[in-house]
Amino acid sequence: MGTRLTGRYFSHEGFPFSYQEYLDFLDLDDSQENFNDYLVKGGFPEFLRDQTLKYFKCY
Repeated sequence: MGTRLTGRYFSHEGFPFSYQEYLDFLDLDDSQENFNDYLVKGGFPEFLRDQTLKYFKCY
């Protein structure tokens, strides 16, 4: 509640890429290694671009 009153609230709705979109976005080939990376990193474009956790509430 306090973060909303002070203006420090960050809200962003994002949807993950499909595996094919992930490959196209990063210009990668289909391989087991790239699929494993997709499973670990997820397909969120903002995270893949910036590699920062500010888009997730897990930090």
